[in-house]
Amino acid sequence: MPRIRKRTSRRQTTRERSRFHHKINESRRKERKLAKKNPQWKSRHPKDPGIPSSLPFKDQVLAEVAEESRRNQEEKRLRKLQKKDASHNEPEEGSGDEYEERDISSTVEIEEPEPLLYDPSIPHLAAALEKADVWLYVMDARDPSVHRNLYIERLAIEKAKKIIFLMNKADLCPREVLQKWLSYFRATTPSIPVIPFRVSSSYLPIHVPHASAPKGIRLGQTDAIGIKELLDRLNTQTAATSSGPVTVAVIGLSNSGKSSVINSLLGAGRLEAYEVNSTKLSSMTTTILPQPVQIKRDGVTLNFIDTPGFAFQGFETLVLRNNVTFQHVRDSIVRCRGQIEKMVNAHQAGWCLRYSMAPLLTAKLGTISVLAKWIISRSNPQDLIVHYNTPAFMHSSPSSFLTGLARVTGHRKKGGAVPDAAGAARSLLCDWRMGKFPYYTHPPAYSAPSSGPFSLTTESDDQLLSSFLTREELEKHNFRAGLIRLDPVAPEERSVNLEFVQTFETREPQPRPAKIARSLAGRKRVRRRLKAARTMNMKMTKTTKILTNLQH
Repeated sequence: MPRIRKRTSRRQTTRERSRFHHKINESRRKERKLAKKNPQWKSRHPKDPGIPSSLPFKDQVLAEVAEESRRNQEEKRLRKLQKKDASHNEPEEGSGDEYEERDISSTVEIEEPEPLLYDPSIPHLAAALEKADVWLYVMDARDPSVHRNLYIERLAIEKAKKIIFLMNKADLCPREVLQKWLSYFRATTPSIPVIPFRVSSSYLPIHVPHASAPKGIRLGQTDAIGIKELLDRLNTQTAATSSGPVTVAVIGLSNSGKSSVINSLLGAGRLEAYEVNSTKLSSMTTTILPQPVQIKRDGVTLNFIDTPGFAFQGFETLVLRNNVTFQHVRDSIVRCRGQIEKMVNAHQAGWCLRYSMAPLLTAKLGTISVLAKWIISRSNPQDLIVHYNTPAFMHSSPSSFLTGLARVTGHRKKGGAVPDAAGAARSLLCDWRMGKFPYYTHPPAYSAPSSGPFSLTTESDDQLLSSFLTREELEKHNFRAGLIRLDPVAPEERSVNLEFVQTFETREPQPRPAKIARSLAGRKRVRRRLKAARTMNMKMTKTTKILTNLQH
């Protein structure tokens, strides 16, 4: 007779139970037998199989491993000696030296640096440029073309001002690429001096690997690279000027390192610099107003003016509603203030939308992917594949790279089956913002002068470039995942609003969309019903207890 209904009992026969127990015991016996044969059964750490003999360049790999081990041991020994010397230099308890030092410290007044004050005669960038004798244009050495502004260069020629290109963050760029950029600027703009520069290690981000700052060691505030060449160039201008100290205006885009350059020249962190992991968006630039600073080096007095980042003309009339242009994306990526990967609508972006800083208009995938695709479209596909260990993709299809990156990083949509391309785009933007996306660019093609003997680089350039590392050395010591080469872009040609002054506005609370309001109202209604049901259940429980007590 066929079974009428589904079987509800889990009872089994004794034969089936004994068969299951027999299989379990057999599998455990087999595991114990294999564990006895395993030579690593006593250790929790797996044994290092070593480098196979069939691997090419085995001797070179072993030599590199031994050299790295030796370097780590040397650094450990130096740190131990420094700690020992510091402990020996401290005065012993109860000794007379300690009391003498206390008496001296109580009588001698410690000179504190004078506070930096704003100059009301320099209210904006135009006044700073008019007052300055030299314009120090700070740009990122990894991608100088993006930071160049042809309008500023033409303005310097019109006003007969001296201008110097300072290629900051040169320690993140390979040495051979730096040499190419120097040759490019010497050939295209021979009248403008170019100096590679790296700020003092005290002002380098701790979490970003740097070639000249060993891990865990802060070298100091006066170890900037290129500071001698910069001061020599400014001293030459001082000798040519008889009216008094030379005034230098430090200009450039936001987050190019203007304040850190002045701090390196001062040897103290007097000016506030932008922090990479900062989430606040109170202003479009860290330096709100031009800040004059006086520096005395080697008997020469120099007046520096730290200026705000460029604000381009016409940002008030930009139509940003559902209209993301190339300039919006470029400004958002280059300036990169705040957590751009988390700003998904106009309310969260705040004032950034008004200044063409963040084209994040909707909460859809399209907005986040636009920023990520701008980076992917400029990147070399082979370098991206090696850095992120993703499968091959078509360079004309950045979406395929985001899909592969989502699979590698584990970004999945609800259910775990479909890759989350938006999550992968946020991860890529976070790497860009935190400095974990190591990149560089080659200069565009140019024609070198052909008539007469002409050298694009000098011996002083070679001596300065020797302080920086090549691409192979950078990938070996700092960026083990590999560097990523970006395609160069054309310099910026938009005019700069020289009289722009940053203002602070309190943001009023924005009204919630109708869909979100309805969902919140539904949740409140459900909470009220659950609370009423709990109250009724408690009352019924109390009534049941009273009746039970009365019956007894």
